[in-house]
Formats: sequence, structure tokens, C-alpha cells
Amino acid sequence: MVGVLAAAVAVLAVATALNLTLLFAVIRKLRASEARQAAAAPEASMPAPGTEIGSFLIAAGDDSMISDASIADAMTVACVMPGCSPCKTQIAAFRENPRSAPDKTVFFVFGGIGDPETDELAASLAGLGQVAVTQTASEVGVALGDVSSFPTLMRTEGGKLAAVGRTWEEIGAGTVATVR
Repeated sequence: MVGVLAAAVAVLAVATALNLTLLFAVIRKLRASEARQAAAAPEASMPAPGTEIGSFLIAAGDDSMISDASIADAMTVACVMPGCSPCKTQIAAFRENPRSAPDKTVFFVFGGIGDPETDELAASLAGLGQVAVTQTASEVGVALGDVSSFPTLMRTEGGKLAAVGRTWEEIGAGTVATVR
């Protein structure tokens, strides 16, 4: 009886070890597969340089209007969102070292119209350039190449996006263009 019990325990120990080995192999394969998928994923919703600016018209905070024609040439455009840490970093960098004159800079604040956090961010940008508040899924985002991740910084030329990036340096605006 003791021999049969010992054999049963040995068989169960081998089966358990085999199951654990297979389980860890499956987990390793899943992690490797997830890592490959993450590495192959495209940049989240960054418009491509060369994208034509689509048609839009939006009211700015200073009661002026911003349209596709008004940002078509030699403009710095920043799409930011409240609660976005990288957006705060780029806004602070812009404050420390303005990349262009206020009349050549437009900030689109994507958020809820009338939302206190969105309004606060828009107010904090006053004096840095024109500021307009828009819904996250808006005609402005579509016109600028389907912007849906933030910050998205752009430089425009000839009605197209000449450069697109997450930092001022990526769009060729790393130095002061005009000192105020």
C-alpha cells in the first residue's frame, strides 16, 4: 500500500511540475507577443507632415475668429488638453523660451466647453498667442489631421503641416523666433 501511495505521489509531482513548466512557457509567450504588438503600434494619432489643413472656423477667446486660412502660413500651432502632463511641460517650455511671436502662435485647448479646468488652461495661455477652446472630437481636430493625442505641436507652411511633433524641438521651433 505504501508503494502504491508513493508511486501516486511521484506521478502527481511530475504532472504538477510539467503543468507549471507549461504555464510559465505560455505566460512568457504572451508577454513576448504583447511586447511585439506594442513596439509595432503606430504613434497615436499624430498627423503626418505634409497633411493639408482642412476647412474650419472657430471663435478665439479674444472674440476674433481662427480659420484654416489664418493659420495656413508660418504659424506655430499647439493642441493641448487640461490634465495632460506633457502639455504642461511644453507650455512651460514655451513660456520660458517663446518659439514665435504671439501673432504667429495659436493654442487649441481641447476639452469641454464651459469646463472649469479647460477654461483655466485657456486663461493661462492668454498673452502667448491666440487661444481657442474646442471639443475633443471637433472639426478643428479633424482639419488638423485627426488630432486626438496631446500635446500635438505643429508648424504650418503653404496651407500644410510642415512639421508635427510632441516637443518644440521636433517641429523645428527649438530657438526663439521673435523676442517679445
